[in-house]
Amino acid sequence: MATFDKKSKKSFSFVESDLNEQSTSSVGEFTAAAKGASKNSKNSKGRPTLKEGDKKSEKILIYVSPEQKRTITERAAKNGLSISQYINIKIFGIDG
Repeated sequence: MATFDKKSKKSFSFVESDLNEQSTSSVGEFTAAAKGASKNSKNSKGRPTLKEGDKKSEKILIYVSPEQKRTITERAAKNGLSISQYINIKIFGIDG
């Protein structure tokens, strides 16, 4: 691992690591080894794809007073839920 000290203009050092002890004979091998291992997963980002019946694509817009919004927001946060999750549970229940 290489470190760089921002305080001095030319401070650069290599630190030995027991994690990856590969000997290289060329600069190309060294830079390829420095890039690290690649992941072998198909989709490491995002959530799993939902079934067709589980997709939520419809939106309902409601108007509430500032006090009502504050109450809903506080209650959702107190339960560790988003506002949408909180309202869905209140209307449809936990299994809804």
